[in-house]
Amino acid sequence: MLAGIVIGFAPGILLWLVPRLTGATGPTALRTWLSTISIALLPFFYVYALYKHKLGALEMRANRALSFYSFLVLYATGVMLIFVTMNRWIQLDSNALTFSLLASIVSLILALASWGPYRRLVNLIAYGNSYEPSEVVQMFANEVPRALDREKLGQLINYRVMTSLLVRQSALVQMTDPTPSLLYARGIDLDLSEWTPEELEGLLEHAGKYIPPDPHPDPKQQWIRLVIPIRVDERLLGIWLLGGKEPDDFYPQHDIDVLTTLANQIGVTLETIRLFSTLRTRASQLEQAYLELRRSDRLKDEFIRNISHELRTPLTAVLGYSELLQVGEGGEVTPEQEEMLQIVIDHTKAVINQVNSIIGMQMAKSAQIEKSPVNLAEVARASMQEAQILAQRQRNPEDPPLEFVFESPEDLPMVLANRPQMNQVFDNLLSNAVKFSPDGGTIRVQLRVTRHTLHVYTEDLSRTMLEEKPVVEVCIQDQGIGIPPEELERIWDQFYQVDGSATRRFGGTGLGLALARDIVETHGGKIWVESEVMEGSAFYFVLPIPEAEEQTVVDVEPQSTQEASEPEKTPVNKPQPSA
Repeated sequence: MLAGIVIGFAPGILLWLVPRLTGATGPTALRTWLSTISIALLPFFYVYALYKHKLGALEMRANRALSFYSFLVLYATGVMLIFVTMNRWIQLDSNALTFSLLASIVSLILALASWGPYRRLVNLIAYGNSYEPSEVVQMFANEVPRALDREKLGQLINYRVMTSLLVRQSALVQMTDPTPSLLYARGIDLDLSEWTPEELEGLLEHAGKYIPPDPHPDPKQQWIRLVIPIRVDERLLGIWLLGGKEPDDFYPQHDIDVLTTLANQIGVTLETIRLFSTLRTRASQLEQAYLELRRSDRLKDEFIRNISHELRTPLTAVLGYSELLQVGEGGEVTPEQEEMLQIVIDHTKAVINQVNSIIGMQMAKSAQIEKSPVNLAEVARASMQEAQILAQRQRNPEDPPLEFVFESPEDLPMVLANRPQMNQVFDNLLSNAVKFSPDGGTIRVQLRVTRHTLHVYTEDLSRTMLEEKPVVEVCIQDQGIGIPPEELERIWDQFYQVDGSATRRFGGTGLGLALARDIVETHGGKIWVESEVMEGSAFYFVLPIPEAEEQTVVDVEPQSTQEASEPEKTPVNKPQPSA
């Protein structure tokens, strides 16, 4: 009201008093006109001051109209005083169009420049603050990404937003927990234990509306002037309670709009914090589960290693004494007894091979293996001869013949490897070829020198890179039952078998191929398979040639030798292969 009185009477007083004091003259009609329209500001201010609490959405428009009208009056008064004062010293011709045009342009520029500060001044007088709503929203939007927990979000709202809006009392109640919780409180001691969830949700009846300071039957609610819900996807996440505000505890409509916009951003932030907290909790649980799994895996490896060693000792004794009995060291052996002892020996050797495979799995994972120059052709030939003997014992004379073909160049370069482990690779692949060739055919072992792209570690061992290197390539090919295309990747898994049923024809634990893969990869090589159902399989692996052994790599036509084994009888079904 005081501002309205000053602005309403000041133009008339100044326009009549200044010319009298300075002795200057000016257009009397214009002075009269400005004095008259400025007096209209007095009732305008009076009505606005009395009814602005009840104007609702029209309150901001009334404020802008008041600001614009009073600015025109005051600015016109100021321009008039400048011309009246200057007219005393500068006599202008009525035809001085250039000066008038320049003066008008300067006046317009000054008017545009001073309109913003004047509007802020009116807002300061009308609302008690000097903020720009867009600035508060922009500030909150810039700061909120760093509020990754409830405490930081509460501090941001309390110390930045509420301070900028001159809000003395406010609190944000979060409704996502089983019981309501307080995110922050400012200028009010809010005890949520005195509130029931129904009472808090009952406040939403006044959501988005200014609550006058009338006596309230519930003392707990007398301080509340505005209630804003915090929602995301129609879910109630919280209730924002706002009380006293400078200078008169009133919330105009544009303040309500700003707070509603902020509430939307707060809702999204609360949901993000909830999801982030859930993700962090699950990550912690996964990490704990991973550590437990690592511990269980370590205990499993230790158990397997210990039990394997414990089994191998008595099995070796059983095998040794059985062989002694077979050759007659314990007395004369009849042909029937010799045949039975041979069965015991064969099965004992099979169990020992399984135990050795389990131990080999543990050794293959260790980088601390002794390597030396190895001629893979010698290892392959020895393993093939052993596989041939094994096939002769296992197959019946009525079975289709099974032939072995060995091909390798004479000048095959050495590779740096662990010889017992290379024996294990060839034994596993050849036994696999024999096992899955029930209808006979040819098992071909082929070695050659070529080039292949391998993963090579950098000097600092931090990462690997692809590099083409000279290698020795080994191919073990059979004409057996083959492998379905969908199983080609899974056959390398430990304990996996293509036919895992209890009635499967072929035995085995599913460790042979997994062990071969681990050994080859530990030696810096690569292993893969190509197969067609009922056509056979070809297992390939390559090992790098050491730099000292590198030479010009050409495809060499290997020399071949053929050795045929006497076929033995096995049931003729068409089973699915197992690894």
